[in-house]
Amino acid sequence: MKQQYFRAFAAAMAFSAVLAVFRLETRAFVRFDAQRGNASVLIDFRALAPDSQPVVDLKAEDVSIKIDGKERAVSSVRFVQSTRKPGRQLPAPFVTNVTGDGGHDVLILVDDESIAPGHEKGIRDVATRLMATLGPGDRTALYGVRPGGLNVPLGSEPARVGDALASMVGQLGDQELTCRTSLALQRIASILTTRAFNPAIVVFFSSGLASPESGMRSQLGVGGKLCEVRTTDFDEVAKAAALSRVSFFPVLVMDGTGRTDTSQDAAAGVEHLAAIVGADPFRLSGTVEPLVARIRRDMSQYYVASVDIEPGEYTDSSRRLEVRAKRAGVRVQAKSQLIVGKAAPSAPAPRDMLRTANTYHDLPLRIAAYPSRGADEKAGVKVVALFEALDPSVKLSAAAIGFYDDKGTLKAQWTAQPPELARSPVPAAVVVPAGAYRVRLAATDATGRSGTADFPLQAQLTPLATFRTSALMLGVAQNNAFAPKLQFGTEPAAVAVLEIYGVPKSAAVTARLELAESDQGAPLANATTNVGQGPGDDGRTAFGGFAIAGLQPGDYLLRAIVTVDGKEAGRATRILRKVQP
Repeated sequence: MKQQYFRAFAAAMAFSAVLAVFRLETRAFVRFDAQRGNASVLIDFRALAPDSQPVVDLKAEDVSIKIDGKERAVSSVRFVQSTRKPGRQLPAPFVTNVTGDGGHDVLILVDDESIAPGHEKGIRDVATRLMATLGPGDRTALYGVRPGGLNVPLGSEPARVGDALASMVGQLGDQELTCRTSLALQRIASILTTRAFNPAIVVFFSSGLASPESGMRSQLGVGGKLCEVRTTDFDEVAKAAALSRVSFFPVLVMDGTGRTDTSQDAAAGVEHLAAIVGADPFRLSGTVEPLVARIRRDMSQYYVASVDIEPGEYTDSSRRLEVRAKRAGVRVQAKSQLIVGKAAPSAPAPRDMLRTANTYHDLPLRIAAYPSRGADEKAGVKVVALFEALDPSVKLSAAAIGFYDDKGTLKAQWTAQPPELARSPVPAAVVVPAGAYRVRLAATDATGRSGTADFPLQAQLTPLATFRTSALMLGVAQNNAFAPKLQFGTEPAAVAVLEIYGVPKSAAVTARLELAESDQGAPLANATTNVGQGPGDDGRTAFGGFAIAGLQPGDYLLRAIVTVDGKEAGRATRILRKVQP
């Protein structure tokens, strides 16, 4: 990014006046519309070109979706791309109620009974390099297929997984392929079932599985159990996958047995597993970098399609799913089965959700809060909260926000009025005594879904040498006014607003903006702001903007550096997130 991406705006706008100018693999998520009597189903999928590179420009008219063989009208298709970059240390710019939204849950599953001792290196290399790309918000786990084997529960300390991998020894022995496959499928289905709500990435390593077409059977000892790989065994995995929010990456370890010729039957089993979970089988042989890069890419971008179904169709039974691209040369990855689930006909009122410890995730939300000085400082701190649905097409029908102190007492509450819900993001202003709070947002949409999001907040002004500031807020210039935003996409420019308090009338105040990739990173570019009279006799408002059309999608740290009478007084920061349009 170059210096010319930045430009200063010529007007100043007070922060306190903001309220006055606010103008996967396939998992079905159901929106139920009681008035229309139908539901829309959200289906995740990926699209790849012949060279396996992602296709990012599909529209609704480019996609064909069949459920139980019946063609469905695709009402919308949206491309989702993660803005998180490997190793980034920046916090999220807002809070969401989507588990794992601020990070990834990566589960490594090893079929160690298919790996010969001394042939574990490729698995270690992939897992270690994959973990090295994860950020502080990511969690990892390591499991084995064999009972009593590898078992490192999900946690935020990747060193635990690294230590277990370092001591991992392949357990290939006399285990029959069919019995081992049966055990592996049960283990995979179990893990997928536990991720029925929380999203995750599962990377499965095996030197091979038996396929249902092989017709293989194995007898375990005299009078022992008969092992047989059946289509129904894979069907159980497909059903668990249809109910889960898992991106599944099956990895065939080509030299895991010590042989250079992995059997065709063993490879076919992994390929069949990949097909039913809507994934490509990855082959591990030689360098691991392409495989790690592919996993990183595939776990960070996908499509969400919306199709309508009739009232009688939303059941908990498994349905056959076919997702195809109408565009020539485009291959779609999607699961083979779909479980719609039953849609709730109504949602609890937001005021009721505020007063319960239950969490509601059916309606994905994002929210951020910005403390500032109120009109009467003795009355407390004014907190401006901004929230919206993650899906821009969703229309909120009701919302409320509660502020709870450290004793769990509701100290303040805000309830949205219909005109406010027509805005995006929705603004809320609440005055509370300075202190620590748990803020809870509760909202519903017109289709009957409900959502809550909770986060801690220090309701206080930011100290700046002998001065204080509001939180730094980002938005756009709209109709000669400031309109706040939580994230950016196609907007040509972003605007930053900061209030500074306790400034003598005679003081010379300036502020400049810096954009960086990390807290300690050198500025990628700089821009000046205009500083004008702010709220009260001792207030100033810094207002400046910069072009963002040239920014790549991702998170960036924006620093506002304030200088008073030629000396730096301090800095205020805010994370700017740009997403793929």
